Amino acid sequence: MQRFELRKGDASMAGDKPDYIGTVNIYIADAKAFEEAGRQHTQALVDDVPNFSSVPPVAFPTVIHGVG
Repeated sequence: MQRFELRKGDASMAGDKPDYIGTVNIYIADAKAFEEAGRQHTQALVDDVPNFSSVPPVAFPTVIHGVG
């Protein structure tokens, strides 16, 4: 992992309750190593979620197309 960002929802665009609780962006340098670690540790991470959240996580890969 190169770095990660933890973001907390502030408010919706209308100024109401945030549309999300939080997000985490994880930046990795080695996709193969990340996938292997995922195979080894994903279930433990999923099992731990109820200890700190009642909302199931949503995970999906993205690709950075530009940095300013």
